[in-house]
Amino acid sequence: QGAEQAEQLFHSMPPGVKPDIYTYGSLLNAWAVSGMREYGAERADSVMQLLRDDPVVKPNEYCFHVNMNAWARSGTTKAIDRTESLLEEMVLERNYLTANWFTYNTYLHVLSAHGSVPGMAQKAEGTLLMMLKRSKKGEEHLRPNRFSYNSVIDAWSRSRDDVAPSHAFRVLQLLLQDDRAEPDAFSFNQVLSAFSRSQLKGAALKAERLLCDWHEAHSNGWIGAAKPQCIAYTSVISAWARSGEPGAAERAQQLLESMERRAAAGDSHLAPNTITYNAVIDAWARSGEGTLGARRAEALLHRMQRLYEAGNGDRVQPNSITWNGVLNAWAKSGARCCAYQAQKHLDKMWEVHRSGKNQRVRPDDKTYNTVIAAISKSQNVGKAQLALRVLRKMDKLHQTGVLQDSPDGITYTTVLQSCAVSSDFDERSRMKALDTAIFTLEEIIGRPDVKPNHVTYEVFLKAVVNLMPDEYKLKKEVVEPVFASCKKDGYVTVVFLAYLRDAVSEDLYKELMGDYYLDTTTNNASHKMELPAAWTKNVPNRGRPMRRATGVIASTLPRRVGNPKKRRLRQ
Repeated sequence: QGAEQAEQLFHSMPPGVKPDIYTYGSLLNAWAVSGMREYGAERADSVMQLLRDDPVVKPNEYCFHVNMNAWARSGTTKAIDRTESLLEEMVLERNYLTANWFTYNTYLHVLSAHGSVPGMAQKAEGTLLMMLKRSKKGEEHLRPNRFSYNSVIDAWSRSRDDVAPSHAFRVLQLLLQDDRAEPDAFSFNQVLSAFSRSQLKGAALKAERLLCDWHEAHSNGWIGAAKPQCIAYTSVISAWARSGEPGAAERAQQLLESMERRAAAGDSHLAPNTITYNAVIDAWARSGEGTLGARRAEALLHRMQRLYEAGNGDRVQPNSITWNGVLNAWAKSGARCCAYQAQKHLDKMWEVHRSGKNQRVRPDDKTYNTVIAAISKSQNVGKAQLALRVLRKMDKLHQTGVLQDSPDGITYTTVLQSCAVSSDFDERSRMKALDTAIFTLEEIIGRPDVKPNHVTYEVFLKAVVNLMPDEYKLKKEVVEPVFASCKKDGYVTVVFLAYLRDAVSEDLYKELMGDYYLDTTTNNASHKMELPAAWTKNVPNRGRPMRRATGVIASTLPRRVGNPKKRRLRQ
């Protein structure tokens, strides 16, 4: 409202009163700080154009900086091109304009905010290196400061590129070598954050070494006031949790206990919080150590409850993420009792929530999806029906307003998975599981608020392959509409066609595929064939190659073999 009033006043100036550079600058700043994000930035662009068209007044550095700042505050990807365009304009007009470190820092800030966009982190680092090179040649107005380095580190910490951690670390090293700038906690934390999200082998160990180096540098007074705090340890613990390396969970546990000892000795800034404990619970859930991992995760939950009830405040208060982590540990444990334990913890979550003792604990869609996943991995004979009952209960709780989340595609697909892995039971149990799978898929297709995806269709055909006898009379009636629906939704993948071919006879497969059938029994299957784009239009990148299969839509895929148990396809 203030910016709009300012512009109205600007346009209502008497004929004898001409705007000067301060008038334009004030109006630009009004739009930049208006909080109107993209609209405010676009209005700032309009004011800037009025300034360019003014025959008397020329835009100065301040006006360009404010215009760039307006786009930096917009939160849109348009800001990348707009700030770059404004920066280039300043460079071209260097006869009366000087792009300095402040100008480039605004540009770097935009790039860092969009670091997840491919190429932005690389562009940010390139800009920083240019600033360093030119400042060393005497252009002191381009000398980067801590904000410059931190912006580039932040861009890399947001990047999904595999090389992001190494580049973030490299920029941190450049900052440490700069005798006029000093890293702060943000500098180190963002590098650790990049390592914590990395899937590369050794990332967790590098993160921990950096944490140790940070401790040493602070103890020796090399980096002033910046010292490791809880968030730094939590990033390293998360790195170990996601590393998948042997002993990762034990190492995460040791770091947690080290934090507890340091906090007890007086370093209160290292006291672990809920996020830290949740990261260690996640480490045990991912550890692959079965029942031991689940028990260790559960023990951490109990420790958090004791600390919270002992009056340690909200800092260690268990929340839904904590409980879901324990549920996930049981679901992945492979224990015979995993379904029982998951249901027990679900009941306990409701008990805690309804008691009013901890309102941060409330079951959600992830809770129920994890319980169903635990059921699917159990040895319960009727697990398909049990999984469907849990879904039914979840849906009823949502409809009555008790549960905020309704069953989603993941919920239904997990129920289908519990059907698909029921093939080890007797024939009667397998047929019940098959009926459950058919009913579940029909329901998800019929629900307007839930949409199947490629995994849903793949898992359903996996259930057909594992459960449906070859002599099943209604096989065509079951499979044909599913294939039609999958094509219509654009989710045909290599895996789906592999299951389809394994589920039906060759004649039926040929009939379903029509002109896109490949006879892999002949020597003519080496040519390439492209499926209709409509069949694969919604498939994620994992399945996109299906549109240009290496020919062999089937020759590289499993064919029918004797024992159904031996011909299961696993994702």
